[in-house]
Amino acid sequence: MAEQHAKELGYDPVMDAEFAADLEKIISNRAPATLLRGNNPWASFLIPAS
Repeated sequence: MAEQHAKELGYDPVMDAEFAADLEKIISNRAPATLLRGNNPWASFLIPAS
């Protein structure tokens, strides 16, 4: 989908520094997948914590 979107735009989108920092914060503060498996309907989509 990303490749198709880039073709439609005519260029590859670039993540700005603020957005990148927000993603880093979200990823580093998320709960490990093993803690979320209990009653989580999305558990089958989670990647096991390493």
